[in-house]
Amino acid sequence: MPSAKVTVWNESMFYFYLAPNHYRKVLFVIRDVHPRRTESLAEYYIRNYSHLIPAGVSIVEFDEVSGTAKVFNQL
Repeated sequence: MPSAKVTVWNESMFYFYLAPNHYRKVLFVIRDVHPRRTESLAEYYIRNYSHLIPAGVSIVEFDEVSGTAKVFNQL
């Protein structure tokens, strides 16, 4: 998995943590799946870095091919 993207996403989670609670916090990403894996980058990030995702943050993964979005809500 691309470490530079993950590093930027971790930084975004820190900013979400610092933002006031009444703000809506959404990380919007383009769906990216490794050719040899079935897991998307967003799913990988949530599985491995869920401890860094603050309460109330939603990750929205947009699939450019199908034109659909999948929402992951962190409670």
